Amino acid sequence: AYVVSSLSLAKSAGLDVRADVISRGRDYLKGHLGEGLNSPETHAYMVYALASTGGAPKAAIDTVFARRTTLSARARAQLALALQHQGDARARIAVENLDDVVKAAQARPDASVGEANDAWSTSAAIEATAFTLMAYVRHDLKSPLIGPLTDFLVLRRNGGRWRNTRASSRPSTPP
Repeated sequence: AYVVSSLSLAKSAGLDVRADVISRGRDYLKGHLGEGLNSPETHAYMVYALASTGGAPKAAIDTVFARRTTLSARARAQLALALQHQGDARARIAVENLDDVVKAAQARPDASVGEANDAWSTSAAIEATAFTLMAYVRHDLKSPLIGPLTDFLVLRRNGGRWRNTRASSRPSTPP
């Protein structure tokens, strides 16, 4: 899922990515969606990758939506993005379901979506914050929550970059 969505983003940014590579990746994801059911977080990422690169099966989106209250902040944001890409009216609900996460993050001095206590958890918080920010930007560009989320991402850069690929890949992604 990470590869398919990242290659699609690279292509949209103007890099030379063969369409058949993305297509084969999408076919692989579609063929393995059932296996993803055993890991709700992975399943949410698969559905997001499919939705953001041409569409995801409605049944898969419905499954992730039904599980949304048990998902991490990152997976909930990916669900919101998937629904937005699909033009699904439930996108509003999915974004509203992120409010509690974002409000809790705002109460923290660093405004992260998730813990940011060590290198790995900081990378996870950066990724979750970036996906959440993308969902809010696509939903309502005037949301007052965009500023604190952006500030967290900017403050986590070291020397003009994030620490690793995981942390770098999503904050630099346009919504």
